[in-house]
Amino acid sequence: YYACYQSALVIIAFWFSPSICHWLVLRGSHLNGSDSSLPITVFEHRVPFILTAGLLPRHCEIFLSNGLAARLSPQAKRFVIARATTHGRALHRLGAFIPALAFAWIFPGVPNSLSDWLNMLMFLALWLVIHWALELSVDLSAATTLGSDAAEALRKAKMDDMLALGRVQRSLEEEANEAAGNELIRQQQE
Repeated sequence: YYACYQSALVIIAFWFSPSICHWLVLRGSHLNGSDSSLPITVFEHRVPFILTAGLLPRHCEIFLSNGLAARLSPQAKRFVIARATTHGRALHRLGAFIPALAFAWIFPGVPNSLSDWLNMLMFLALWLVIHWALELSVDLSAATTLGSDAAEALRKAKMDDMLALGRVQRSLEEEANEAAGNELIRQQQE
């Protein structure tokens, strides 16, 4: 019964994921003028990410944080949206849904033995290989969608990632230096 319960939760989560995302998004707006066949909601969140939610392709929706939208060039944004749109196709929805459902059905409880853990690890390794293959097909599909602009868009997306990573690293270094300075001042005052 527990496997049925967990499997039902997976189905419900995938089915209602666009509604759940809308509920979590306090302020969002629809992105117009995109090449995507899926609706796109841009919402306020400083963490850069994009996600395709939904079980069936015709009910999928793309959620794009303004933290990602603001830091991407127009070409890079087109590439990222083309990738998210591809994730809304039937093959990719099944590629996300079926492994989660199988995992819930095959491993309904906490593993009790070493063989349970090894079986779970083998399943996850297989899932990782399938996921990797699907991600490569997503990249190929996005590149096909963008045509000759794909290489430049991907280069811009990677550059934008590197620039953002550099800003995060500098920010963390500044915070660490400030904390170290505050600690030194505190020690001197004692």
